[in-house]
Amino acid sequence: MQPSTDVGPYILLRGEEAEQPPCPSLAWTLKVIVSSAVFFAAVSLVPIYSKHLFSGEDDLPRFPYPVATAFIQLSFTALVLALLSVVRHIIRVALGFGLPEDSFILGRHLGYKLRYAGPVGILFGLKFAVTNWGLQLVPLSTHVLLQATDLLFTAALARCMNKEKLGRVEGRAVLLLFVGSVMVSFDA
Repeated sequence: MQPSTDVGPYILLRGEEAEQPPCPSLAWTLKVIVSSAVFFAAVSLVPIYSKHLFSGEDDLPRFPYPVATAFIQLSFTALVLALLSVVRHIIRVALGFGLPEDSFILGRHLGYKLRYAGPVGILFGLKFAVTNWGLQLVPLSTHVLLQATDLLFTAALARCMNKEKLGRVEGRAVLLLFVGSVMVSFDA
């Protein structure tokens, strides 16, 4: 049984070797472009919005609860994504594209998902809360500079904890992104 090629640029079955990877489909390419644009917009706009909220600019009262803000933002995101998962599952089953037992947020593997994804979600929430707290305490340019070190620490911890090795391209990308963030923070 051949897997769908719409999941990524190419998928190889066990034991298969590709002479030349097939071209990604147009749908997959558009998904990558749109999701990248949404990611970069969110990464850029969330700290700016949060700093604006915490500083009390534009005749708005200063909101002094950065940890509560992280909880509200993450809770809202979790609720929206959970609802989208349920609605998507209902629509797929109704249209005949999925089976009632297919995986979704309230499916039979909820305990498994919570057990393995829950700790990472809690750590992400703590990181987000500390990030918001830091945004309240330091100027935006300092925050951007400190946030740029996140990628360096992620690469270093992946090397130490998971024995992952960065290739030349990945290593250069990490360094260039860090240098670019440092340059932007000095201009901000």
